Amino acid sequence: MTVADFAHHYHVSRADAGQGVEAAGLLPVAVEGWKDLAYVTPETVERGAPEPGLGPVSHARLIGPFDPLLRDRGRAQRIFGFDYRFEAYVPRDQRIYGHYVMGLLSGNELIGRADVRRRAGELVVGQTWHEPGVRRRSAEARSAAAAATLARQLGVQMVHQPSEGGIDE
Repeated sequence: MTVADFAHHYHVSRADAGQGVEAAGLLPVAVEGWKDLAYVTPETVERGAPEPGLGPVSHARLIGPFDPLLRDRGRAQRIFGFDYRFEAYVPRDQRIYGHYVMGLLSGNELIGRADVRRRAGELVVGQTWHEPGVRRRSAEARSAAAAATLARQLGVQMVHQPSEGGIDE
């Protein structure tokens, strides 16, 4: 994260975020394509950067729009190349994906999105989309596994109800 990322995430001034970075003993690193320095823990430097790529299908997760991975849209774009917009408050005819679309995380990549909602004891999975460069079948398999995990966590039954424009209420 950059100092600006810390400030945004913790709702503090950049000066306070800079002091926090220093007090935490984080190390500065240059990230290709970023104009500001990033900061990481010493353990991260020792371990090295994880290899990019998709994780196992069973480890895929749906990420809600208010999760820290997606809440800061600029950071999601900068880190993952994932252009995300929460469309619940966007007029229906102007939505690209749907009312409540969740990001699909696999390994250390956001590879797609799924239109998901709860309905009377069910988790309804509508339209899914994959990001450019990700095979459709790979994204669909991971989306189904992630939705099944979410349904188990919520204690509801999962229902697939794909539609052209997603689930839009």
